[in-house]
Amino acid sequence: MLPDKKCLHILSKLTENDFQAYIIGESVRDILMQRPVSYFNIASNANIPQITEIFSNEYQISSATECDIIIMDGDGATFKINFFNPIDKNFEAALKERMSHYNFTVNAIAMNVSGNLYDPFGGRSDIDDRLIKYIGDPEICFSENPLLILQTLRLASSLNFNIESKTSEAAKKLHKNLKKLSVDIIRSEFIKILCGINVTEILLEYREIIAVIVPEIRECFDFRQFSRYHKYNVYEHTARAVGNIALNGKNTEILRIAMFFHDIGKPEMFSCDEKGFGHFKGHAQAGAKMAEKIMRRMNFDDQTVYQVFTIIYHHSDHIHTEQQIRNLISVIGHDLFFSLIEAKKADNSAKCEFVASENDELNAAAAIAEKIDLIGN
Repeated sequence: MLPDKKCLHILSKLTENDFQAYIIGESVRDILMQRPVSYFNIASNANIPQITEIFSNEYQISSATECDIIIMDGDGATFKINFFNPIDKNFEAALKERMSHYNFTVNAIAMNVSGNLYDPFGGRSDIDDRLIKYIGDPEICFSENPLLILQTLRLASSLNFNIESKTSEAAKKLHKNLKKLSVDIIRSEFIKILCGINVTEILLEYREIIAVIVPEIRECFDFRQFSRYHKYNVYEHTARAVGNIALNGKNTEILRIAMFFHDIGKPEMFSCDEKGFGHFKGHAQAGAKMAEKIMRRMNFDDQTVYQVFTIIYHHSDHIHTEQQIRNLISVIGHDLFFSLIEAKKADNSAKCEFVASENDELNAAAAIAEKIDLIGN
């Protein structure tokens, strides 16, 4: 596996001028996983003036410091070249020391112009095994920097990896340290966790960590629904509904946030009839208000709060007839109507199998809405 031609050209130019040059970090991980790479990080023993001399005729110098330089080609491809002088160490030994600060083994791999790897921490093996493993002692590092706990979950969610046992145990043990982080950092990482391919498994396995972020969600843990429509408790249903939102769809971030909060009002609104069946009348409206309060606390922007609130508030609405469709569009608009349809489909798909058949009706409702949108009445 080799990097793309543009990156190879930069590595070649450096090596042709008798300098060492390696791609490092997440760039290598993504090359090995055949994921798109939008940003290349390169380590070299060429200093900044030398790098500038080699590339200034071909590339735009975007920024430069004593330690690194960012260059861009005419197509906007960006390359960061880091300079460091090994002094008393050979280049690879210095590179190992540098990469030991990259936190995770899968991010601590270097690749040269020939595609050969320098992999002192076994990152390639962990990529093959789909494991997130911390470099060094995770318990010590998570104690010093609890942000790394969220980054561990985010990486596992986005890459669809499992978390290595020692790293996992440390994250679970020290999850209360997350309270030391700012609300803005927590919100940012939380959204990235929700928008990963492996989100359902992460939400289920690390629910105590999630409950530090949103304490109100704890009431949903193991909450039985006593309903013929549901085969999961409220929290597991929630986790599966989040994962049912397509990653490549429109409004993915808003929809995944909405699905996380969509049933948060159920425990409060639960009632049981004389036959033992559970009911949650008014849970959509109660949950929307709870979600709004929580999101305000987490400093979500107004537009996100509004869209999530609206989707949750209406997620139990009946949408069967053309008049119902028209009425709802008049209240929430076309764009949010289509987002609501996707939310309801994700919700149905996290229930008993027979409920998912209602998604055909929702697709039909969307088709009617598109015609209404087209003719404008």
